[in-house]
Amino acid sequence: MKTTLRLMISITLLSLAKPGYDQIILTENDLPAIGEAQISIKVDSLQAATLFEGQVGENQIWNFKNLIPCCGLPASEDTTKWLAAGNVDPNNNFPGATMAVNGHFYTYHSHVTHTDLTVFHHKYYLKDAEGLKFYGTDYPANALAQPSLLVQPLLTYGQSVVTHSRLIFEVSSDSLQTVTVTDSIFADGWGTLITPTDTISTIRYRTAEYSTDSLFVNGSLTSAENTNGTSWKWFTNGVRFPVLQIGEGSLSTRSGSRSAEYSLKSENLLGIDDPIADKFPVKVFPNPVQTQVTFQFGLNNMSKLTLVICDLAGREVKRIDGINSPTVIVERASLPAGLYFYRIYSAMGPVNSGNLIVQ
Repeated sequence: MKTTLRLMISITLLSLAKPGYDQIILTENDLPAIGEAQISIKVDSLQAATLFEGQVGENQIWNFKNLIPCCGLPASEDTTKWLAAGNVDPNNNFPGATMAVNGHFYTYHSHVTHTDLTVFHHKYYLKDAEGLKFYGTDYPANALAQPSLLVQPLLTYGQSVVTHSRLIFEVSSDSLQTVTVTDSIFADGWGTLITPTDTISTIRYRTAEYSTDSLFVNGSLTSAENTNGTSWKWFTNGVRFPVLQIGEGSLSTRSGSRSAEYSLKSENLLGIDDPIADKFPVKVFPNPVQTQVTFQFGLNNMSKLTLVICDLAGREVKRIDGINSPTVIVERASLPAGLYFYRIYSAMGPVNSGNLIVQ
């Protein structure tokens, strides 16, 4: 039985930071948090297949402004939800895990309830001073990573770490599947990253991954498959997910082809662990937009806001500076129909972001 372990963490929060030239130092505050949904855009497969990851080194400029969504919006959106492990693991099969993400799912028709039911499977994680660690998965069966696999370490430029892990799945009463993984992670560059939705200072991790997928029947090895792959992930402060990731031939892309995703935005599912949303709520209505849209701010002693609206390619199409009132009305004017992104800044930096649909 083949198992695909998606250990690469999908891309996340739309960052609003402006270009910077200092090295990024990641901390535990930059790791994923319970209650967040990370929304990213999958890149067109033909473009991703020939995508060059850029140069290594200090103060680089990585320009990915012209990335193309794979299949139109919203079909190209990929959402990862970070949940409390205890809420999705009532039987305590993963006692050391603190978080879980939605993974494999399928729908079937119940002849008992006569309704369609969806079954979700999850991957389990924990985090500590070393970083984010993959703890185990419940698909196709419960399996713990022994030891937990460090997948998002807290490295500075030039640092590296090598991690090893093994998972054992009980396929049947006489069959076991094992997956052994070795990841070599190197912080190989820092600089400015440009995506269709942002320009931001980042640090880049390169991960070289080697895995062996083996099947044992009655204690004897019957098959084994080796997979090599390399992935690149860009991180920044205050954004708890990769801003961009490119992967090739890793556990998440076993076909060997290169894939890519870039950050769109994040949402808070539980209303916790989201200091920006708590401190600065913004109501945007109506959305979708036909003739005009209203932004209603919770100012909370902030003033002199800036509202920027960009198109899907990251081009600025509208900008209002010096906002110090609780409400701003923006006319659609000549904006064509499509998806747009708004960004709101205060004198202290980014305070909110989201998307607009113009009909």
